[in-house]
Amino acid sequence: MSEGMLNVAERTRINARMIVAYQNGGHRLLRNGCLVIEGNEIVHVGRDFAGQADHVVDARDRVITPGFINTHSHLAGSPLDKSYGIESHQVG
Repeated sequence: MSEGMLNVAERTRINARMIVAYQNGGHRLLRNGCLVIEGNEIVHVGRDFAGQADHVVDARDRVITPGFINTHSHLAGSPLDKSYGIESHQVG
């Protein structure tokens, strides 16, 4: 990038049928709303957005959950696995 040029993040608007979000200490369900992402940061969640967007994603047949972290993991061999520490015995 040349000196003096700004690194401007692209803005993406996602229109969704349902948005499940967290606000003021509780979960909220917004029907027919939009989510706006600038770079890798959520900058807006609401019914509408008056600003410009570089990209628009039609997700009106989807449910989106902004900020949700996928915590999928396998707990085999973990103290959280109910079978952990139980010895298996062969019969016969």
